[in-house]
Amino acid sequence: MRVSRRGAFTIIELLIVIAIIAVLAGMLLPTLRWARESARSVNCVSNLKQLVMAWQIYADNHDGVACPSYEYRDGFTVEYAWDFRIKIADPSDWGYGYLGRYIKDGRITACPSYIPPTTWGRPYTGYAYNATYIGGDVI
Repeated sequence: MRVSRRGAFTIIELLIVIAIIAVLAGMLLPTLRWARESARSVNCVSNLKQLVMAWQIYADNHDGVACPSYEYRDGFTVEYAWDFRIKIADPSDWGYGYLGRYIKDGRITACPSYIPPTTWGRPYTGYAYNATYIGGDVI
């Protein structure tokens, strides 16, 4: 008389399959991280191209004068910058800065790979330029 076995897996077989899947996933994760950072890099290049076009349009509309980096207005109560305008006393009261007319979304002013330790109340942060050379002063 023959004894027939059911078509079930043993616990050892299941553990081996899980171990193989874990090894394959471990090999795949670094590739996925690289692909995600590559996508962020492409997004960064796109943001910078859009910002350069916005700066050029600003300069064309202002007789060739570059967009200032920042300035304080109304007795140091409002900071007005190229990317944002913010009330110092109430950071929730903000808007787009000098380039706001030329960009559709403020997120292009934030680097997708940069995670700042703090945003100092600014809505978007990540890109900047040297105010010493371009301009930015207290008015």
